[in-house]
Amino acid sequence: MAERGARRDARPLKRRPAAGFARIVLAVLLAIWAAPVWAATTVGFYSHPWGMGRGGFIYFPHAFVVIERTSEDGAPPTREAYGFTAVSPNAVLLAKKGKGKVSEPDPRYTSVSRLHFQMTLTDEEYAAIKRSIAAWGDAYDLDNRNCIAFVAALASAVGLEVGEAKGRDPAKFLEAVRKANAARLGPPTVVVAPPPLSAPAS
Repeated sequence: MAERGARRDARPLKRRPAAGFARIVLAVLLAIWAAPVWAATTVGFYSHPWGMGRGGFIYFPHAFVVIERTSEDGAPPTREAYGFTAVSPNAVLLAKKGKGKVSEPDPRYTSVSRLHFQMTLTDEEYAAIKRSIAAWGDAYDLDNRNCIAFVAALASAVGLEVGEAKGRDPAKFLEAVRKANAARLGPPTVVVAPPPLSAPAS
C-alpha cells in the first residue's frame, strides 16, 4: 500500500485549466481598466482647392477627415487625420489611374483647408470608420476612386447620405453631403482650418 501511494505521489501534477483562464480574464480586465474612457469623439470633413504655396508647392484639390477624441480621465486628447491620395500625382495626371495610399494629409494642406461639417461619433461609428479605412486598398482613379470616394466611404460608414462620389471638386461634393444631411448635421459649420499635425515636409 505504501509503495502504491509513493507512486501516486511521484506523478507530475497537471496544471489546472482554471488557473490559466483566471489569469487571462485578469489581464483583459486590467487592459480595460487602463484604457482611456472616451468622453467624446468627433470627425470633421475638410477640403482644400487648387493653389500654390511657398517655394512653388502646388496644392492639389483634396478631401480628408480629422478625428479628435477627448477622454474622461484626464488623458491627453488624440487627433487622427486620413486622406487618400495618389502615390505619384504627376503620373496619375497623365494616366488617370495608378496606386494610391491612405495617409495623413500634408501639413501644408491644413492651412488652406475648409471644414464643411463636423459630427459626434459613437464608439460603434468610430469603429466603422476605422474598418472602412483599413479595407480601402490602394487602387487610385483620378475621376472615380480618389479622395472624394474615400471620404464618401467614411461618411457612408457613419450613416450619412453621400450620393454620387465622383468628380474632382471636393468642396462641391462635401457641401452636397452637408445639405443632404442637414437634419442630422445641423447648421453649417464655422469654417476653420485645423492646425498642422506635424512639421511641414521639406
